[in-house]
Amino acid sequence: MSKMNQFFTRQASNEGAVLKLTDPRTGEPTGEWIRILGADSDVFRQAQDELVRRGVEIAAMEDEGMKVAARKDIELQLLCCVVVDWSFDEPVSPELVRTLMTEAPQIRDAIDRAVMLRARFFALASNNSQSTPQASSTSSSS
Repeated sequence: MSKMNQFFTRQASNEGAVLKLTDPRTGEPTGEWIRILGADSDVFRQAQDELVRRGVEIAAMEDEGMKVAARKDIELQLLCCVVVDWSFDEPVSPELVRTLMTEAPQIRDAIDRAVMLRARFFALASNNSQSTPQASSTSSSS
C-alpha cells in the first residue's frame, strides 16, 4: 500500500459512521443510532458547494432578519444531508431529519461535531461490519 493512501478520507466518509444516541435527561445509552456521512463525503461536499452559492444570494439580501433566517436554513440543510439511516421506526426522509434536528438540538449539535471528526470514519473502516448496528426494516438509506 502506498503511503499516500493513509490520507484518503473520501471512501470512509461516503460509507458513513454510526452516532449512538443517549438520553438527553440522563446521558444513558438508548440503543438508538443515526448513520451519518463525513465531511469528506461526496454528498457533504456538494451541499457545501450549494451553501457557498446560496451564500452569495443571501449576502445580496437587504433585510438582516431574512439574511439570518436564510443562513440558519442552509446550515440546517447542510447537516440534514449527512443523515442517511437510523434506528427509528420511521424511514429516513428529508422532512423527518429536519424535524429531528429542529426538535432535538442536542442531536443536531452531536452530528455537527461528529461529521467533522475524520478519525470517527476511519475507525468504522478498520472495524468489522458486525459491530455496526443494522438498519431497521423500515429505515432506508438515501
